[in-house]
Amino acid sequence: MKWGWRRKKKIPVINLETETREVKAEVRSFKVEMPPYEPPTDKEIIEGLEMCGNYEAAGLITYLKKQNMVLKGKVTKLTNKYDALKEQLNDWHGTE
Repeated sequence: MKWGWRRKKKIPVINLETETREVKAEVRSFKVEMPPYEPPTDKEIIEGLEMCGNYEAAGLITYLKKQNMVLKGKVTKLTNKYDALKEQLNDWHGTE
C-alpha cells in the first residue's frame, strides 16, 4: 500500500507579525426556560425495561408494586379497626 503524495500535506505558515485580523463578534444573550425535572413514573420505567427486553426486572417491579398495594390495604384496615376499638373503649369508659 502506497501513500504517496496524499500523506504529505502542506501546512500553511502564517506570519503573525505582518498578518492581523480583526474579528467583531456580536454577543447575544438568550434565556432558555426549562421545565422542572420530573422523574419518570413507574409505568414509564416498566415500559422502558420491557422495550429493552429486561422482562425479569419489569415483572419484579410489577410484583413488588402489587405487594405494596396489598400491604397498604392491610395497614388501612388495621388502622380503621384500631380507631373503631379506641372509640368504643372511650365510649365504654365515658372519657374522650
